[in-house]
Amino acid sequence: MLLTASADEAAEWTEVLVTTGDVNAVAMADGRQVMTYYASGGVALIAEDTMAPGGSSECAGMIDAGSDGTSVLLSCATADNDGDTVFSEVARGKDSGLPPGQGIYA
Repeated sequence: MLLTASADEAAEWTEVLVTTGDVNAVAMADGRQVMTYYASGGVALIAEDTMAPGGSSECAGMIDAGSDGTSVLLSCATADNDGDTVFSEVARGKDSGLPPGQGIYA
């Protein structure tokens, strides 16, 4: 992301998402763990020694993990400081073929 720092100079900014959340799990008879997930936090913009607030973020969803794989469905709303909001979803099926802990965000 490129933001203008002044009329004559530009700075490279890095966007960092900082969240805290809760996960509640239920152990199922077949060995699966079914979890609810909720996280909220803020977006920080960082350039060299400068940090500025960039907005807020909330995500909620469900995770189903067992010996046959892990499925994830999270829905998120991220808002900038002007109140413009982007809605996104993260989804991974048990048949994704990806190693544990990896996914594709599109």
